Amino acid sequence: MQSDFRAFTDPYSNSVVLSTLDIRRYLAESFTRQLPLHCFPQFLHEATHHWCFNSPVGKALTFLEMLARRTALRALFKGSIDGESQQAVSHDLAGVTLGYGLMRPLAEGMALFCQYDVVPGDAAVVGKPTVLGGILFSGPKAEPEEILSRLPTLFINARLSSSVARSKANLLIQPFDFSDGGYLPGYMLVKAMWHHSLLREPKFLDSEFFLHYLHAYFYNDWDFVALLLDPNRREFALAEYVEKRISDFWEHTPDASGFEFRGLNSIADEFSYKCEHIEFTSFAHPVDGPHVSEHFGKVRMSTILSELFETIPDEQFITECVSMDRATIILRSLMTLGHADFPARVTKNGMLQLFHEDGGFLFSAAAPEDTTRGWEGRLTVDVVVSMAMTGLYLFFTDGHRVVMANPQDKRIHPNTYQIP
Repeated sequence: MQSDFRAFTDPYSNSVVLSTLDIRRYLAESFTRQLPLHCFPQFLHEATHHWCFNSPVGKALTFLEMLARRTALRALFKGSIDGESQQAVSHDLAGVTLGYGLMRPLAEGMALFCQYDVVPGDAAVVGKPTVLGGILFSGPKAEPEEILSRLPTLFINARLSSSVARSKANLLIQPFDFSDGGYLPGYMLVKAMWHHSLLREPKFLDSEFFLHYLHAYFYNDWDFVALLLDPNRREFALAEYVEKRISDFWEHTPDASGFEFRGLNSIADEFSYKCEHIEFTSFAHPVDGPHVSEHFGKVRMSTILSELFETIPDEQFITECVSMDRATIILRSLMTLGHADFPARVTKNGMLQLFHEDGGFLFSAAAPEDTTRGWEGRLTVDVVVSMAMTGLYLFFTDGHRVVMANPQDKRIHPNTYQIP
């Protein structure tokens, strides 16, 4: 999903590229959670995409594409593609293509609304992009209460630059059509929804809370998941559903107080799946509250995960595909802010040191016990934030393995995530 030059979020893997953040230049600021303010608007845009694609609807689309790829690869591995396999792949890919295509203007509209308009207000709950933005841009000494209190000023100050003004002006003069993702129509739709909702719910004066609610309405929608994963789905069913869902929003009376209460008290909708090859749990906040495990959307998501991971053929090629798919699912909740390699060494005292290309000292931390003392070479550093367990991580790799995973937030347990 393109926002500014070279910035995008891939909906399948949920991987992110931020063109404004040069990690070689700003790695030290990553350590101290003081990323430059000019990166903040683009971060909000791509973090909103990441948030949407990490939802039940976003995961369903990824699982459906995985199944289509697996079916096609298995048929190719056997040396022939029969009619049944062709039909299954076509059906699944049609669902993926239509799902992304129908939702893209809305996804772009929500991301642009967060980038240019959202200002956190008085609501007791906030969305993931806002929380992560506060953590990354508020400085090392900011405690959670301070981060929340600084958010309105942070959002406003980040939009005062001439580059942001030019970026928004460029958006507003784009053609009002869907030829390139529907940026302007999607943005104006979200703005219209917000203004309309203000007539029904004063709590939506908090534009950040409205975006949180809108995300839940469209992307935590288990009925849409059920339709996406329906093996007998009609050709135009997805388009009809999305059209009706948008149309219903105008007549929808939001239960903003109930939504806020459930978020504040962590009353979340849970989906869990477990088999020998993967254990998967996700949480969501549908606007109408948690759904039972027997909901068609959850049943069909369990079914497709069973097809992907329950019975795995002995062929090595398919087994490797399963391993890659498992890694994709595990890593979809992580958002990589930057990736670069640096000169590094391990001292005789067991300290891992990183340096700038000109030899200037950059970073030092205790190296893992199994690291060779006196080693010199290069390490790749990935600066990662987690949507699931909100926090900042640094992963150090040597091209073969993760040398060290270092949580930069003391409130985050270091073993929250393990690279498969």
